[in-house]
Amino acid sequence: MLNAKRALWPEFDLRLGRIKTSIVHVLRFKKATEMKLCYFCVVGGVIFKLYVPKRVMLDEVPESIRVMIDECDVIGRLDYPHLSLGTIRSIVELYEEHTETVRYSPIGEPNDWVIGEPYIPKAILACPYPQRLGVRVRWEPSLQVRDVDRVN
Repeated sequence: MLNAKRALWPEFDLRLGRIKTSIVHVLRFKKATEMKLCYFCVVGGVIFKLYVPKRVMLDEVPESIRVMIDECDVIGRLDYPHLSLGTIRSIVELYEEHTETVRYSPIGEPNDWVIGEPYIPKAILACPYPQRLGVRVRWEPSLQVRDVDRVN
């Protein structure tokens, strides 16, 4: 079970089988690369980092995003990855363990990914580390945004 260190996100339901505790983290915009936007927050002294392709955010860069993580056992429904205005859903699988984080990789072809490979702090994961997680990203498209061209 995920450690509940942040507020619950009760309206979210992955419908993917056994769902564990949902937690929400607010990640702040850090930088833009040529193709991606980087968001991060610090959890227990460890950086939680998530990259989002610029094509997903269109012409705006939210100052912050809300990221919710759920543990899931099976892939189930075929509506992942999913992208709509202000919401991204993706399923990620364990890729490799680092000293303080676990790197996950979205399922599917890299060109179809709607998020990059998140580095999730071990402190918010169950032991043993889940093989598969559901990741949902939300933002307010019209609030506190930057123009992508000014970010580069």
